[in-house]
Amino acid sequence: MLKSFDEFKASLTQEQINYINTTSDKDHKSLRVDLTEPNAMNEIAAFIAGQSFTMNTRLLELYHAWLSEQI
Repeated sequence: MLKSFDEFKASLTQEQINYINTTSDKDHKSLRVDLTEPNAMNEIAAFIAGQSFTMNTRLLELYHAWLSEQI
């Protein structure tokens, strides 16, 4: 029987958490938006969505590796 996702979360090291949350890799794009521009909120929303996708992909990458170790 596979361990629970809660056990996976509890197993994460600070280094792994930093990897998931980091925004300092070479592909990171910084956000500079003029809030007076009409499209500013769309740019902010797109930036947040992109960051969320990256973080979730990294979490899934680590979870997949962890699951593979459990088998």
